[in-house]
Amino acid sequence: MSLTEREIDILSSIIESYIQTAVPVGSRTVARQTSLGLSPASIRNVMADLTDQGYLEQPHASAGRVPTPKAFRFYLNRILRLSPLPENERHFILNQLGVTGPEITDTLRQAGRVLSSISRQVSMVLAPLYAGVRLKRVEFVLIKPRLVLVVLILAGGIIQKKLIDLEEPVRTDDLVSYANYLNEKFVDRTVAEIKAHILSELKGTRELLSSRFSQALLLVQQTFESGDEPRVYVDGTTNILSQPEFTTLRSIRDLIQALEDRSKLLSILDKVMDSKGVLITLGDEGALTQMPELSLIASPYTVMGQTLGVIGVIGPMRMDYASLVPVVDYTAQTLAKILSDRF
Repeated sequence: MSLTEREIDILSSIIESYIQTAVPVGSRTVARQTSLGLSPASIRNVMADLTDQGYLEQPHASAGRVPTPKAFRFYLNRILRLSPLPENERHFILNQLGVTGPEITDTLRQAGRVLSSISRQVSMVLAPLYAGVRLKRVEFVLIKPRLVLVVLILAGGIIQKKLIDLEEPVRTDDLVSYANYLNEKFVDRTVAEIKAHILSELKGTRELLSSRFSQALLLVQQTFESGDEPRVYVDGTTNILSQPEFTTLRSIRDLIQALEDRSKLLSILDKVMDSKGVLITLGDEGALTQMPELSLIASPYTVMGQTLGVIGVIGPMRMDYASLVPVVDYTAQTLAKILSDRF
């Protein structure tokens, strides 16, 4: 059943008032905020109809109305108009991300801090999952005759390093040959493609390879195995504790437990990887069903057409989407540009 224009205007007024105040909205408030020229009594009748249709609920008999998840989804799909991102916030995001060092972990953590600072919500950053990232260069450093540092340089400035003990001593000239061989063979191929190729080469065909190149493949294989754990960085947890939705000890405990459950956060953010832009997930949808009071605004960040990870904010369902969606979108785009410019 579709809503009338009058119902949409009143529902929009209630949602926007609730976003700002976090308190149930009464008919007199709606009458002052809309230009419909309706009396509070007429507005109460419309509010009753919206309640019957599942868009509003009444916490107490004498209280005003509160939007339901159904109402917020309608608002996001049909009513929401995004606010332009202020120029000072653009400069702040760009300047703060631009001062990080070459380590990608520093850049990702800083992006999370910037996002939580502007949004006053909890930020989450899913670090790149290496399987889809392309190799740019392999380097070997001889530490001792049987100890080698393997350095894999991936797209976006991602560096993967591992010290490996060898069974037999190796010379610097051997390491140069290893690097030349691997760089010629694997540059600009994804980690997943390289791992599959190495497994194929090493399985049952080792006798066909020279010991030099077999050793090179084994070194890279062992280094890839150390970078398979997905990581998520969380910042600004105290921001959400100041929200009126989280004032009881039980709600705070449940929130902290949810934010500390990295497997749950990874599951939530993984849903965003395939989206083409900002994705908003409400608490009764998808992976957020166990956190019904919260919603997620998130966007993937991409380098050379590849989605590397996800950045976003999680907060109460009554977040100011009009302002926060542009913040998340611009932060994701800025992060992607910084990583792309490195290689």
